[in-house]
Amino acid sequence: MKKLIHFVLAIIIAFSMCSCDKNAVITDSKLTKEVTLYFSNTDYNDIQAEKRVITYEDEKQFPRAVVNELVKGPTEVGIKAVIPEGTQLLDIRHDGAIAKLDFSREYFNFEGDNSKSAELLARYSIVKTMCALDGIDKVLISVEGSELLNASGNPLGPIGESDIVFSQTQQENVTEKYVTLYFADEMGEKLVARRRRVPIVDNSIEKTIVTELVAGPSSDDGVYSTIPSGTKVLSVETKEGICFVNFSGEFISKFDGGSSAATMAIYSVVNSLTELPDIDKVQFLIDSAKTDTFGDYFFSEPFERDDSLID
Repeated sequence: MKKLIHFVLAIIIAFSMCSCDKNAVITDSKLTKEVTLYFSNTDYNDIQAEKRVITYEDEKQFPRAVVNELVKGPTEVGIKAVIPEGTQLLDIRHDGAIAKLDFSREYFNFEGDNSKSAELLARYSIVKTMCALDGIDKVLISVEGSELLNASGNPLGPIGESDIVFSQTQQENVTEKYVTLYFADEMGEKLVARRRRVPIVDNSIEKTIVTELVAGPSSDDGVYSTIPSGTKVLSVETKEGICFVNFSGEFISKFDGGSSAATMAIYSVVNSLTELPDIDKVQFLIDSAKTDTFGDYFFSEPFERDDSLID
């Protein structure tokens, strides 16, 4: 009778372990699973995917095992490592859908004239690899406990797959990208986010975002346009963390709303652009020049993100 009970319990335990992940396979008391890791192509201007079966102790250790494999580098010919040799994963934690990764100082050992681009490519490979795992939407990267910084010297914060714009600045053959756009709610008092896959305009993710805001939401989207009708996008350029958005005069002359409408018009642009990791502020220009006021706002200085307006 005891032997029968032990046999039944063994079957139940084995079934429970298998049911935790339908893609996991148990091998000699360990789990294995196929994952997709991202490295660099030979020209170091785009990422390459490599399928790999990894072994791990339990589900809690699975994300750490994935990162460690990424740090090891590729095994296939024609693919290059992106994370500098000697880099170690010091810690990995979860905060909801955010994976927090802390690397050793060797992470910064990028060499050559393109070290900045190389670091961005490494960042992209980490984020794209981790965001492919169930339950992870964004990644917060730190080195020896200090978060990565953007171009203005501010903490980069959690970044998702759509926040990395390396491909747009390095490759002309990228034609579409997912972006986050903010439009007004029905009352015109709050901003509502919409994710949209859009064609890239002039090889610029910033200009693409502003162009989509001017075009407005789809008719059945449940949100409303914030930019005055007839406004044209003359230019969009980012320098040292500030994105300069140059609108035509219609942005001022065709505006006929009140204080709330002005808030929605300004911060739909600001909050959409500051979704990008290297943009901290937005400076508005009208016909290539600064304007003193817009609605009740002083309009000649850059605007920072305001999350309190987001519904």
